[in-house]
Amino acid sequence: MTIIINKKEAVLKKGTSFDFIMENRFFTGADSYTLSITFPLKGCARNIDIFGHIYRKDSNLDKLLLECEIHDANFHKYGSVSIVEISELEVKTQFLEGRSERNYYSSFDDIYINQIPMWNVHDFAHWSADYYMRSYDKIKEDSEEDGIGEYEGYVCLPWVNNTTGNMQNKLTAQTTPGIYYYTEGSRDYDASIVGMPYLLNVLKKIFKYFGFTYDFRALERTQWRHIIICNVLPMVWQIRNFQSVLPHWTVTEFLEQVELFLNGEFHIDEKGKSVWFSLNSQTFDQMNTVVISNVVEEHQVEISSEEQSTNDNYIEQKNLAYAECSHQMWKYYSCDWAIGQLPKVSWTNIAAMQSGLASYMDCAGPYNHRYYNSLHVCRAESSYYVLKCYRTQTINKVIHHYMRLQPVNMFGQKIVNRSEDAQVEELRIVPVCIDHTDMTRGDVIFMECGTLGDDTEDAEDKDENQTQAVNTISAGEKEKKEEFFDKIYVGFWDGNLRRTWPQMPIPIIDPYMMDQFNLLIQAHYSMRLTGAEKPETRTNNYHIDQSVKFTFKFLVKDGAIPDVRSIFYIHGKKYMAEKITATFSAETGMSQLLKMVCYRVL
Repeated sequence: MTIIINKKEAVLKKGTSFDFIMENRFFTGADSYTLSITFPLKGCARNIDIFGHIYRKDSNLDKLLLECEIHDANFHKYGSVSIVEISELEVKTQFLEGRSERNYYSSFDDIYINQIPMWNVHDFAHWSADYYMRSYDKIKEDSEEDGIGEYEGYVCLPWVNNTTGNMQNKLTAQTTPGIYYYTEGSRDYDASIVGMPYLLNVLKKIFKYFGFTYDFRALERTQWRHIIICNVLPMVWQIRNFQSVLPHWTVTEFLEQVELFLNGEFHIDEKGKSVWFSLNSQTFDQMNTVVISNVVEEHQVEISSEEQSTNDNYIEQKNLAYAECSHQMWKYYSCDWAIGQLPKVSWTNIAAMQSGLASYMDCAGPYNHRYYNSLHVCRAESSYYVLKCYRTQTINKVIHHYMRLQPVNMFGQKIVNRSEDAQVEELRIVPVCIDHTDMTRGDVIFMECGTLGDDTEDAEDKDENQTQAVNTISAGEKEKKEEFFDKIYVGFWDGNLRRTWPQMPIPIIDPYMMDQFNLLIQAHYSMRLTGAEKPETRTNNYHIDQSVKFTFKFLVKDGAIPDVRSIFYIHGKKYMAEKITATFSAETGMSQLLKMVCYRVL
């Protein structure tokens, strides 16, 4: 066995042995690592040449990683070693590979996404409105900078600041059908606009900032290329840089949230400065099948429900939920409790519901019919609706309630483990709020921006006889906000308006949205976490029984360790591995006996 550290061959301590553990990222979020590997220092010039300089008080061992390779017959691993303990006599290290290496330390841990320079997305319109409503594909096609140039990479859709009620990026149609402008006149450059970048282009900006090359073709072939980030601030605030509207997350936190949202994983090579992305569904499709016949020992252990609820769960069976949002539509977007509580009316499909409820959209007087007080279930589309009043009018002293079909619980939780102690993974990339403005413009994006300077807490202390300058000084310096938003609000935009003038264009957040005229805005884009209409990329590939953990010991030849992300057949039954452990010794190298911890695939 040969171990090379910082391009120099190291000498193992005689008699030492260590376990090399290959974990399945689908269970633990880690890759390969070892337990402690010991190298002698005293009297070993070769190791002193490698490690001697770090035995100093000013060395930051918490973040120190040294390049490392391990070679033994057909076994070859490339990663880094961290320093566990060092003295004059010896140094104890731990080998880390891939995600395990990044979990230990990454340069992404120290940088926040709202501090990385991006676009000036608050600006005057330079071109016609259709330029600012282009699809991701069109921007990429027209671009010389991969869609992330100065005036590229974002769209400018109408939105309302829910704090003030002001609509911004407001469009005006001209006499020619389909021609839009951002002002009442015909000169776009008179209008101030604020942009909403595509998520993919934000990822490109971030990795370009770190000097990385990137490959996101796996995403560019899916619906996810159309995701836009709708975090915006009022133009009057003059906060032009897009990064200012992002949460105060480290790059690591952001990438973890993107992985959770897209159901995939980044493959990051920090040394080689490259990154690529894969969807979990693709990884499952490409998994190898391995038959293990030479088992020498096996046993199984039943896992209590308490242990299951506190352990890291298999990624496809994790409880998952969108973080609760403060906007006014969230109570409709996610309300699992209401599905079980409200009386139900079942319909074959949405068309049947629209037809059956057409005569109930103008309710004169009280809501006496059961249709008004029930949950409407559309079986074909796996969707729920309620009748919601969006305006009233008094005619001949009778109050008329005008109703619309409001989708509900589109973004309900995905709950697999229902025990009280079960953990729920929280998604902080959430569907944007789409709400009603008026009968003319219809629904648009709503954002809870708050105020630039929150003066409410000091209102009682203000001296009405004093000037604003004196009151400001008297109140003292206010603590600056680290972030304007603690979540990322998203929707799908593919360049298609889908609605006729004078209704404003909106992003898609669900396959079966309704406008105020109860017309279906149908699109094949979905952010659902569960049900038949969830995205294809969230389709469950394998279901495993996590109540019983199996351990098998088996023999291999010439260091040929199977890929831990394989489907294993043992005694004719199918298993998925959580981890595989190999033992190495300084004198004999890798043992032929491997240990695998796994679960049965149902």
